[in-house]
Amino acid sequence: MTIGVLGTFLLLVIALLGRWSGSAKLTAANGSAKLTANGSGKLGVDHPVQPTAERSAELGPTQIAAASSPARARIILIGIGVLLLWMIGAHFFLPLSLAYRGTPSAQLAAFCIEHLHQSPPVPGEYILIIEGSSVTTRGVDGAALERSLRAAGIPVTVIQLSLSGANHLERLQLLQNFANSLSSSDWQRLRASRLILGHEVQALYDRDPLLT
Repeated sequence: MTIGVLGTFLLLVIALLGRWSGSAKLTAANGSAKLTANGSGKLGVDHPVQPTAERSAELGPTQIAAASSPARARIILIGIGVLLLWMIGAHFFLPLSLAYRGTPSAQLAAFCIEHLHQSPPVPGEYILIIEGSSVTTRGVDGAALERSLRAAGIPVTVIQLSLSGANHLERLQLLQNFANSLSSSDWQRLRASRLILGHEVQALYDRDPLLT
């Protein structure tokens, strides 16, 4: 919503600048035509103000085009400048992460980060990251797998980054959300651990994801 408001404000600014610049150029051209009519650059008695249509006819197509061309170029340059400022401001003050805050993907990534922090690091630990969609979500119980492996004496933390119905792009975004949420100490822990990344591979879907 904020981006929409800023975009509307940008269009209004460009429109107002364009209208102001065009009016200023037309007034300057009209004044120049009056001076020429009075002769030798001397100021004469101003005639009564004529309607806009008649003044435009007196100026002629060539003078109107000459007056509007610089104004049009100035409008384009001002619009490009304002657009660049808006894009830079949106990049720094409206990061992409705000666009998907509160979505299932963001909630799952936050839950996995919290689970990683709740599992104390131990020397020689395994960190198993399982990513996937419906097959992994319904077919793998990460919590039960973690309990079974720990009961067998294997120090492991299972991170299940699977979301039912997620396609390949959504699964990639989920991994990026998780990676971007890791702190520097989390990265150090991952590098020191025996990290295993498990990908879901489904025979039909992963062979031709765009055809299914």
